[in-house]
Amino acid sequence: MKKVVLHAQSKKLSEQAYQYAVVEIRCQCLFAMETFKNITKKGEGEKIMTFSSIHSFLTHCANISKILWSRPNPKYPGVTFKEVIGENVSDRLRIGGSSPIKDMEHRDGLDHYDERIVRWVKDALSRNGKKEIPIVDLTIGEKHFSDALYLRHYDPEAGLFTFIGKELNLKVLYDEVVRINGIVRGPTISINGLK
Repeated sequence: MKKVVLHAQSKKLSEQAYQYAVVEIRCQCLFAMETFKNITKKGEGEKIMTFSSIHSFLTHCANISKILWSRPNPKYPGVTFKEVIGENVSDRLRIGGSSPIKDMEHRDGLDHYDERIVRWVKDALSRNGKKEIPIVDLTIGEKHFSDALYLRHYDPEAGLFTFIGKELNLKVLYDEVVRINGIVRGPTISINGLK
């Protein structure tokens, strides 16, 4: 591996990019924590608000992930935090790769919704011998149909969000957001206007 020597201009850019990354992670953490409160408050009644809030929460978690573990974009080389800083922001903040925030499968599922639904229904039909399967959507609380496919379901007691048949524990993600927020809120990092 080649050792890269940064010139004064590059070092300044690197440090400013890092500081901006930390500020943005802090903002996304605050947004995610606020959105999670909305999920837990609304989880008992308002379905549309609950699922809209879950989607927002997962988007904020994904934004945190993108900054912590930036991936190169072949369309725009040299513009990721990792490329500018010289390492992942997660490495500098000492946030391990096993963090549940790193996995963006559910958020990606929401972004590629059309593809996932078709694949999901196809798979379910082939498993069930091509019999019609009831699809249940926007349910909160207990799952009442054992033979149904749950498109979107939220169990507020357990904090489990089911999307296209896969479960995600939102409480685990929330706890990780709180932990990361504590790291970026440390005394060595000052962010104007944020607590």
